[in-house]
Amino acid sequence: MALFDYLEYRRARRELMDSLENPATPLTVESAEGWTLDGGGEITEKIALSIPGVWAAVDFLSSSLAGLPLKVYKKSGDDRKESKGPYFRLLNQAPNPTQTAFDLRKYLWERTFLYGRGFAIIKRRDNSRMPVSIWIPDPATMKVERIGGEIKYTLYDQRIEKGFGKPYEAEDVIDIPWMLMPDGIMHYRPLSRLAGILKRGVGAINYMDRAYGKGGMADFVLTGPFTNQAGMKRAIRDFERALVSMIVKGTRTVAVPNQHDVKPISRTPQEMQAVENERVVVEQVGRFYGIPPTVLQDWRKSTYRNMEQGDLHVVKHTLTKWAIRLEQQFNLKLWGMASDKMFAEHSMAAISRGDLKSRTDAYARMIQTAQKTPNEVRKLENDPPMPGGDQLLIQGATVPLKDAGKKAEKPPMPEPNPDDDEGDEDDD
Repeated sequence: MALFDYLEYRRARRELMDSLENPATPLTVESAEGWTLDGGGEITEKIALSIPGVWAAVDFLSSSLAGLPLKVYKKSGDDRKESKGPYFRLLNQAPNPTQTAFDLRKYLWERTFLYGRGFAIIKRRDNSRMPVSIWIPDPATMKVERIGGEIKYTLYDQRIEKGFGKPYEAEDVIDIPWMLMPDGIMHYRPLSRLAGILKRGVGAINYMDRAYGKGGMADFVLTGPFTNQAGMKRAIRDFERALVSMIVKGTRTVAVPNQHDVKPISRTPQEMQAVENERVVVEQVGRFYGIPPTVLQDWRKSTYRNMEQGDLHVVKHTLTKWAIRLEQQFNLKLWGMASDKMFAEHSMAAISRGDLKSRTDAYARMIQTAQKTPNEVRKLENDPPMPGGDQLLIQGATVPLKDAGKKAEKPPMPEPNPDDDEGDEDDD
């Protein structure tokens, strides 16, 4: 009974979502998972990930965001100090006994970019409300609703009679939606928004699989002076054998029975512009997810300069906005809206740093202009600190900043030698 209630809830919810998106064209329950194809199939996550561009985009974004260092800071007046306490371990090492921080965050982002929403549940101690672990549920089993003006989250549990367990408070759930609907509760599904271009990509892949599975030949019809059915079958059999022999031997000619003709009835992949179609799919998927084609391994129009600018675009306009959303969710849900002592922040330096020469030049300039200490620069390169490396330096013989502008003390003048003076008088 619990399973039936859950499926009924999913059915009603999907119908409402689709009616909100397009009231004039309500979709069926079967097509609500994605976009129904002409053959009765549908664009599910599994089918979408069979398109290389979708796989590359989702893997790149989720891996890059999961790999960003998430530092925890403690405020002290206008200053802040990095904390290595339990919150740091929870966010950067082991959020729960079965997952690493990278694995948990990568799954969270994968759900966001495929399903359209990622959740994480914060488990706390009952007495102190101190967070002790973070868990990732399947977002498809999470019910989100507004009760009394507040948002409640309820996780489906088949062990419970009605299917849904005790509601979670909003302060205990990290919620990263792709984009919310006008009601502020439900969310849009990326795969349904990409439906048209994904259908085009799947169709091209299936067509080429069928074409190249036959040696790259189009479908054809054999015509000739057939007098009876037996003669027609014999001519077809002989021609098929000739085709198989041509494919096996790798030749480009085939014998056609006397007075017979072969006419193609389908187009070849070249005529269908299959390669060009795949490129269009890559460009559209990249545009949808906010990443340039070079990130999806499309190098046709790449130069060193536009690749570098593309990388900067990804960091500034794509990764940063998603990183901020997760930071603010952690800050709100871990410490509360009134807290002003602790906060979490991603370090974008690790992913935006350039090649060795560029980094070396930048580090040298920062040290010589007293922006960073040598040990701070060494830390960025994962090198151990060195003695005396914690002072800010400034160019001008590169002296400590506290001594900048001081006049160097002149060494004392040597005392005159009496013997030298006497010798001078004798010379006169």
